[in-house]
Amino acid sequence: MNEKFDKDIKTKYLATNGILLALNLITIVLINYIPTNTIALMAVSSLFMAVAIIESNIKFGSIFCVASILFAFILINNKLHFIVYAFTFGNYAIIKYLIESKVRKIKFQYMIKFIYSICAFSALYLVSTAFFDKTILNNSLTIFLPVILIIAYFLYDYLFTMFIEKYNSQFKKMLHRK
Repeated sequence: MNEKFDKDIKTKYLATNGILLALNLITIVLINYIPTNTIALMAVSSLFMAVAIIESNIKFGSIFCVASILFAFILINNKLHFIVYAFTFGNYAIIKYLIESKVRKIKFQYMIKFIYSICAFSALYLVSTAFFDKTILNNSLTIFLPVILIIAYFLYDYLFTMFIEKYNSQFKKMLHRK
């Protein structure tokens, strides 16, 4: 009996994550066709990963993350956009879940998120300047870029949290009605 229950749950998780991954990939493909909203589309695509974690668990969410990033590599034409997705939005739901589930004090959560954002943006900078045109970042805004990115990161985190709260309080109940 318990083995069948586990199998049914895993099947439900796989089906749910498959649908969410399809929605995620649609937003990723749109990145190629709507260049003015690239960052917004990346942000929206990361929300599907949060739903995958909420509806299943961190293990299935991690599989979703890997699949999303691998498909993004194939589907995103501009590889600089792919690198931005992979280093920031593609794994953010996992990072957020791990930080917020393991660290109870909000002050420490923000410190860890701050450190993570610096590491992610530094890695993004190093990889993008190693493989792409270095003149992309050689202008007067480069000095302010780290501050702008960190502010944008915390705004994104806040909006991401608002989405999760809204999903848990309203959308989840609507989806699970019988």
